[in-house]
Amino acid sequence: MRLIDLQDGSVDIAGITREIDINLSGPIHMVQQFLPHLINQPSAAIVNVSSAIAFMAYSSAPVYSASKAGIHAYTMALRLQLGKTNVKVFEVIPPGVNTNLQNKWARKPDPRQMMEVDKMVSFAVKGLLNDTPEIKPFLVKVIKMLSKIMPGQLMKFGHREFEKFRNR
Repeated sequence: MRLIDLQDGSVDIAGITREIDINLSGPIHMVQQFLPHLINQPSAAIVNVSSAIAFMAYSSAPVYSASKAGIHAYTMALRLQLGKTNVKVFEVIPPGVNTNLQNKWARKPDPRQMMEVDKMVSFAVKGLLNDTPEIKPFLVKVIKMLSKIMPGQLMKFGHREFEKFRNR
């Protein structure tokens, strides 16, 4: 997840491609490689990790935002296609989580708006054990709802972070 100003001429295509490969192409390729094996098992599961950012255009991290929206859409389609098989399809949708992902950011997120890793892991495990197809903490449920009822305001809220990042 890189903070990128798309107007910055030094943004490299290789970095953009790498971010898409890691967040979107990688999970799709993994599913394609393992699906024939999984379908032949008595019970199997695929767990994809998207992000709350899948529900909003997060201008500070546009490639990450697009890739996570893509993995969300792919996971929903995969769940539909595998609905009559023995393969369960789960999506873990975390909010911002305190990890080393933000270590190199010029502008650090407010830690009070972030979830701790151990809490997110516990939440994800509980969701998997309960066969919850979309595993999302309360904050993500709010973001998903706001993306439907007031998408413009949600994007403006997220874009304020980009303005701060750009003006650093």
